[in-house]
Amino acid sequence: MFKDDLEVILVSLDAEKEKYETFTKDMSRITSCDLKGREGQAARYYCVFATPTLYLLYVNKKILVKPIIRSKSLRGLIC
Repeated sequence: MFKDDLEVILVSLDAEKEKYETFTKDMSRITSCDLKGREGQAARYYCVFATPTLYLLYVNKKILVKPIIRSKSLRGLIC
């Protein structure tokens, strides 16, 4: 269904620019990193509690699939 129109975007939680650039240098997909690790905006906004964390969005940016956050975890309670 989505195979031909699928676009993968990597949002890295690296905190060191050199490590991020080394890891992504040969990637043909869109990549992004604010170099703030787990304290960055993307990690907080999307409640990243483990990696990889995957989201599937429809073309209109509506989230179709997202991870299930364990309600007993502290991260699940504050996000």
